[in-house]
Amino acid sequence: MNGTLVLAMNNGNNDFLNISLINQWGSEDNMDPNLRINIQITSVDYDNDADIDIIVGDNSGKVELLLNHGNGSFYSMGVIDDFGSLSWGIISFDVNADECMDIIVAAATDDTLNSPLGHLYCIPNTGTSNFDNIEHSIVGNITSGIGTGYLSSINIDDAADKEIIAGIIEKIYLFDNKNGKYMHTSLYEAPITEARLFKDLSKGGITVGDFNNDGYDDFITGGVHGIIRLFLNKM
Repeated sequence: MNGTLVLAMNNGNNDFLNISLINQWGSEDNMDPNLRINIQITSVDYDNDADIDIIVGDNSGKVELLLNHGNGSFYSMGVIDDFGSLSWGIISFDVNADECMDIIVAAATDDTLNSPLGHLYCIPNTGTSNFDNIEHSIVGNITSGIGTGYLSSINIDDAADKEIIAGIIEKIYLFDNKNGKYMHTSLYEAPITEARLFKDLSKGGITVGDFNNDGYDDFITGGVHGIIRLFLNKM
């Protein structure tokens, strides 16, 4: 919550007791939408050195790259893009089939937290180590919630192109790639509780995998109420 990123080392015995601080950006004031809190991350090898690197998004709308030294330590290459507000959705995959890992970001267009408008942005990876002189493009629109949400990549139909699952407040959307633009359809809306509360997936709570061994990606959702739901792919 307070903008802290830590590394938990796997010792090979099913525990992660060696914990070290990577960085801390924020403060304890979690009501300020512009502070670098509510850290969201995605991690792949961006500079093709066989080490897993990290991209960070947060309340501020900034997107920062941290490169891996290869020994469990990371150094910041700085902010590679700034969308102005709530860069909570952030994932990495090869969008354009050039064997470089690109970045998809969901960010709001209004920092008042009262607007449902936002976009999916693509930050292409051209093979440089720090995304220098790279311009993002809008590849999709968000028209609900607060204009941002949690993202996870998924392969629904086992085709070459990946789709995107988005948790936006209590709803789950599928963004499908149509000629370079991601068009969304609603998959599920979580029920509101008797206390008039809803499950919020905007800051996390979705993981993808083939959970029934049929060769297709499924997904599991969590959320603030602690209810775990499994969604099986019936393709």
